Amino acid sequence: MRQFFLYVVIGSFGASLDLLTFNILYILFDQSFYLLYHVIGYLLGTIISFILNYNFNFKVVTRFHARLTSFLIIGLLGLMVSSVFIITITFFFNVDARVSKLLSLFVILVLQYLLNKKITFNRSFFDKN
Repeated sequence: MRQFFLYVVIGSFGASLDLLTFNILYILFDQSFYLLYHVIGYLLGTIISFILNYNFNFKVVTRFHARLTSFLIIGLLGLMVSSVFIITITFFFNVDARVSKLLSLFVILVLQYLLNKKITFNRSFFDKN
């Protein structure tokens, strides 16, 4: 339970960076590119989340590049799921893209936690011969 709590705290920080980046780009530039802004913010949030989880939550110290690759692949899956969610909510239900973006964070939280715990930060997954 402690790991999930820290994952949520760290994820909240990454999600805040994601949302801040998304909203700044959304406000400053053409709003029709909201999916591009989603991708940019998501990638920034994902990278910071990995670094913090790697060092402070799961505290694994082996195979940094393999774990980063795994985290990014799982992040890509989350990006695809959240993108479909944002498009669906924004386009079909006429909800503001910023609200759809915020709601998408809750959709992918549990999915990514479970996959990252089972694969990325599993102490034996990458250390097998």
